[in-house]
Amino acid sequence: MSTIKPGIYTILRVEARAPIPWCMDAAPSIDLDKLNADMAAEVDRTNPRRFSLAVTGGANPDFYRNYLGGQNKRLTAEVFLGIVKALGRSPFDYIDGMEAPQGIPNASVLTSTFGILLDSVGVDPNEGGRARKLAVQFPSVLRSMVAARAQIDLAPDLPHEATPPAGDEDRPPA
Repeated sequence: MSTIKPGIYTILRVEARAPIPWCMDAAPSIDLDKLNADMAAEVDRTNPRRFSLAVTGGANPDFYRNYLGGQNKRLTAEVFLGIVKALGRSPFDYIDGMEAPQGIPNASVLTSTFGILLDSVGVDPNEGGRARKLAVQFPSVLRSMVAARAQIDLAPDLPHEATPPAGDEDRPPA
């Protein structure tokens, strides 16, 4: 349930006030032309009433007509998210200057990735289910690394590659 009181809302501006330094190049902006074009295409595909009900969760069958009539200046975060949901798109499709967060791949992708990595260094990935064990541990280890990085306030542009260890340092004892 929303804790926002009726009549009190946050207006999404075309230009945000300040960028977040490590995930955006500049202040994000909403591509209203693209949003309006996609809304018009969806209304043409369905109808204004059906689209309006989808945007407002069934509360306002005249939303699209009112939006075209000038109420688009009051584009709130809730309305923006309703429009995007009704279009079946992601909010990041309409925000310039901000990338969608990347998720962790699923367990089967991680298992095959770790299997290939283990095999590339001469370790049998199937012995004791090593690749699967690494894939299961990876998400929690990644979260721990992110938390540690935030805690010690490292620079955001750390190198993504490390020099592989020389010789047999990475192999478990036989």
